[in-house]
Amino acid sequence: MSPYTYHLSNDPSHTNVRLLGVARIRKDGELAGGAYFINSFGQPCWSAFVGRKYVEPWGWKDVYWTWTAGVIYGYKPPFDDKVPINLHGFAPFLVPAIGRQLTRDVAVQVALLGNAGVMFSLVFDVGRRTP
Repeated sequence: MSPYTYHLSNDPSHTNVRLLGVARIRKDGELAGGAYFINSFGQPCWSAFVGRKYVEPWGWKDVYWTWTAGVIYGYKPPFDDKVPINLHGFAPFLVPAIGRQLTRDVAVQVALLGNAGVMFSLVFDVGRRTP
């Protein structure tokens, strides 16, 4: 869940992006998921992605980083040129992120959105665990 995105552009037409996503992360770190968001121009968008999560890289306790890659749908005229390689509303993406685990089930995360902005997220683990 992302309540806030900082845009690197000073374009006054940008609004805050709110995102709600879900991902399944396997024990080996591979992940897949999807998200729904309203882009910074007020258009509804969907994404599907795959990626990987790396837990405690470089020995940093409670830290993780991820990368996700996939496709976004929803950037349409007159804003279709705001994402690269947009074909009839579909555009590829690659998003690296770094996070910090606050509790067993809650983390905070910062994701880089290319040259467009930085997304701040709260991450909740609602999956089943074995004791």
